[in-house]
Amino acid sequence: MRSEALATLSLLALGAWPLAELLDGRTDGGAFVPVAATLFGVALYGLGTGDGGVLRSVGFARPMRALGLPALLLGAFVFTFPALHSAFDAHPLRGAALAGVVALVVAAAAGVLALLRRSDRPTARWEAASLLTLTVLVPLAVAQPESPANADPLVLPLVFNLVVAALALGTVAVGYLNDEPPLVTVGIVLVGIDVLARYVDFFWDFLPRSVGFLLGGLLLLGLAWALERQRARLVARAG
Repeated sequence: MRSEALATLSLLALGAWPLAELLDGRTDGGAFVPVAATLFGVALYGLGTGDGGVLRSVGFARPMRALGLPALLLGAFVFTFPALHSAFDAHPLRGAALAGVVALVVAAAAGVLALLRRSDRPTARWEAASLLTLTVLVPLAVAQPESPANADPLVLPLVFNLVVAALALGTVAVGYLNDEPPLVTVGIVLVGIDVLARYVDFFWDFLPRSVGFLLGGLLLLGLAWALERQRARLVARAG
């Protein structure tokens, strides 16, 4: 039918399969939801963006990008929290959940390869490198979780914090370079979410809550004002 609405529904149904495999019969399956979201998002965004025209002609390319980018960014964001890595340490992957993750890694790798073949997109190689980083780091974090003695995981959450910050700013840059305002908007939203989350993480126990949130609000307002000015300029230029 070449319908983007039907394509979106079919992609959501496809994504429900690995999610169901991860949750089926596992009381700890919720810890693996961000794993599925990140890898499935990498596959969708990579294949949709690296498409040579086939997916676009049948109405799949744009829905794949629209669903894939938020999924991979939000999924990677959850990896910045130490509690998730502690859950991986306590509940290793087995059985159907392991098969689901392996299938998603293969799909994500296909997305990376598709982007690498896109020669007419200026940022294709940088985007492919970002997707490859997630494709490697996510299964590595699940298979080899950090196991500190009587302490929260530190190294892996720090690594993912750096990766998410780079992804957020990189999404804004890719949007500017390719004249794609929706990417700029998504990147700006993730920057705001990440800054707020890290602010609460680091300063919640050190400052009175009212003062802390006042300062955090001022910081976010200033950041939002600066980023919105840049976004408005891009929209005006694209228009």
